[in-house]
Amino acid sequence: MQSTTKKLRALLRVDLLLTFMPGGALAVPGGDAIVPVVNELSKHGGYDLVIDCRDDHPADHSSFASQHPGTTANTTVIELFGVSQRLWPDHAVRDSKEWQYHPALDLSCVTCEFAKGQNKKVDSYSAFYDNGRHVSLETQEKYPFLGQSTGLAEYIKSEAERQAASDIQVDVCGLALGFCVSWTALDARSETYRDAKFEVRVIEDAVCALEFTNGDYARYISELEAQGVEIIQSQSVLQNAK
Repeated sequence: MQSTTKKLRALLRVDLLLTFMPGGALAVPGGDAIVPVVNELSKHGGYDLVIDCRDDHPADHSSFASQHPGTTANTTVIELFGVSQRLWPDHAVRDSKEWQYHPALDLSCVTCEFAKGQNKKVDSYSAFYDNGRHVSLETQEKYPFLGQSTGLAEYIKSEAERQAASDIQVDVCGLALGFCVSWTALDARSETYRDAKFEVRVIEDAVCALEFTNGDYARYISELEAQGVEIIQSQSVLQNAK
């Protein structure tokens, strides 16, 4: 009897919150335009897991420029407990209106949700780990709260085991390329299951970017591709799911 293999396929929907939509505190240009694409992928992409990943900040989060007098949101970069940190406007504050998902986002297909950025001492762009994951051992020893997992990697791997999957594919969509989308994709790419790296894809027409300088977008794409992240379009997902 011929053996069969199963690939666990997960769709990670990153930060589709009002705070990142046009009119929000940290608006990503065109962010609302990708919501219908994300909905279509979630319903018809053939995924085993559809996971929402969201910023979940306390009001006094240290990444907010408001917590550092004399600084400017979006442009000031400081060292925060040994981690380079761009300062942001107050955003995604837990239980605020802007912390809510975009009202048109379909939540009916969501398997579970993972929060990030809950520790006020360290930001968390990635849905997998906080921003302190890659600091030196000396810095980690000095600030032992750095480098914590959100539990997302463990969850995906446990689901793969439960479903007897032979390997794992993670597709990433949402906001914003260059920051939370990119960090999530790169951390996913660093994960292994049964001695094989996660296969990771970013769905280009289901993401938008924060660009501060000319050429940022092309650089974001190049950085992902250099680490083995595939850049695809939603139509290829939907066609292959039929």
